[in-house]
Amino acid sequence: MIRMNSFYKFMVLFIFSGLFLMFGCSGDDQSGKSGSAAEINTAGDPDKEQIKAMLYDAIERLRYDDKGGLYDNEFEYLKELYTFDEYLKHQYIRAATGDTVESFTILDINLYDRDSARVRDRVVFVGLKGDTFVIHNEYNVYYHQGRWIKPTISLVNEQKDFEEKKKKSGDR
Repeated sequence: MIRMNSFYKFMVLFIFSGLFLMFGCSGDDQSGKSGSAAEINTAGDPDKEQIKAMLYDAIERLRYDDKGGLYDNEFEYLKELYTFDEYLKHQYIRAATGDTVESFTILDINLYDRDSARVRDRVVFVGLKGDTFVIHNEYNVYYHQGRWIKPTISLVNEQKDFEEKKKKSGDR
């Protein structure tokens, strides 16, 4: 029984870690338990403010089991390959949940020529027994089609290939 509980705990952490490493979800810190990590001040920087708003929106939607927030943050090529219903069947998307996120803090955002940025965050989860787990994530977000996105399963290199094929075919 102990092995099963340890295994289950490991699997829950593994799924959450994978999801948040891939997606970098966010949300309002409603608990006041974000610890000593101070959130980045994005005031006066429109790109950083947009990134922060995008992440908060995605996690809030996920908290209500609205996985459309994840789909909205995918690259264009993936949306042409998969309908929303097909997307929901992907293993990472099926496992995605935000209801155990106790707090989310964006620690840093480094912009790279307005096409991408590196985000560092801290996520506090509440476990099945009420214990908390802290995960620090680092991931990229991308400026795509006039807005910032954080893809969960689509890849930037696949999007570049898609755009090259589109240019060659004359489709704009």
